[in-house]
Amino acid sequence: MPKVTRPARFRRLMLLALPALVGLGVATPAPALAQDARSAKQLLEDFNHFVIIDQYVLAEASAQALLDMGLTPAQFLAVIEDSATLEDRFDEARLRALLIPQLEDDAAALYELYDAGRKGRARNQGEIQRNLELLAGDARQRDAARSRLLEAREYAIPELLQAALESDDIALRAEAAQLLVDLGRNAAVPLAQALPHLDPQDQEEVARILGGTRHSVSVPALYELWATTSVSATRVAARGAITSLNGFFDEDTALADAYRSLGERYYNDRESGQLFAFPGEDKQLLWSWRQGIGLYPETIDTPLYHEAISMRLAQKALGHDAGDEQATALWLASNISRELDSDANTVNPAYPSDLPDAGFYAAALGHQTAQRVLARALDDRDIPIARAAIEALRATAGSDALAD
Repeated sequence: MPKVTRPARFRRLMLLALPALVGLGVATPAPALAQDARSAKQLLEDFNHFVIIDQYVLAEASAQALLDMGLTPAQFLAVIEDSATLEDRFDEARLRALLIPQLEDDAAALYELYDAGRKGRARNQGEIQRNLELLAGDARQRDAARSRLLEAREYAIPELLQAALESDDIALRAEAAQLLVDLGRNAAVPLAQALPHLDPQDQEEVARILGGTRHSVSVPALYELWATTSVSATRVAARGAITSLNGFFDEDTALADAYRSLGERYYNDRESGQLFAFPGEDKQLLWSWRQGIGLYPETIDTPLYHEAISMRLAQKALGHDAGDEQATALWLASNISRELDSDANTVNPAYPSDLPDAGFYAAALGHQTAQRVLARALDDRDIPIARAAIEALRATAGSDALAD
């Protein structure tokens, strides 16, 4: 976030800068009036210029004056995009400034404003719809629309899916389908969620799209489609997609194993975050299918995302094999982890507040499940979950269970 306004420091910097300003032939408004006298665009131009010519005091003063204007991300983005070349100059200057201790905080704050502006615009539903329409335009419009829709990532999936399956414009259908392929994992997660709810013809098309994403998070859903569909063409498409993603197809794959294995991937990814759609952000999207609406996203706190997905996948595994003890342990470990990452104010769309706490389920599932959770936690060196598992064992089976 931008730094706290520092008017006193800014005045001092401007006073220090007066000799250099005169030497450069730059006008020097009174410090108290500088923010009003110079536009945001001019201040940004000055920041870029002073960084490039190594005038760091002046660059810092310009950046802080710009930040002190209190522009919203959308307003700052508009400033940058007001000129055809300003974006490139800003990018060059802020990359240099990030390597200069005196300027790195200001450069980071300016970039955060710019990045937030881009994300906000790209994810706006009206903007997504507008860019979707531009996909049917000329080459320049298509290129711009593709760039914006790719930047929107998961936020654009419902509209792209609808266009790929329902548009009367054949060219637009093809463009939307290709964008879904190009979005890769960002498309694979919501499309796998949608797959069981589509009609066979649409399932066939979505299976082909998933096969092109090169992200295997959709493989369990594709195996389930292959195993359950009665439509030959859909079955062929599902098999082809699995082969494309995995490099092989195994008709003996147990659906419970497939879903549990993917759940393990999410559980183990809690620290590295490679399966996040939005790395470094506070929120992720959790997808579901709602009758009459279709794909429906809800925001979920990033620390809770992997746990929500691994619990969901463990439940899918148990739906195919109720006796899958490892899936039961995965679900409980994920639930304990969810609770450890939550507090009284946490709102979790995947786990409503009226559900019992993890300890209730630990007791209900018995000491053998708790022992599996403990073994997992010890292997992972996850001390908080290990402690929770030990407490569950003591509550359900006493200290003797720890020796089993």
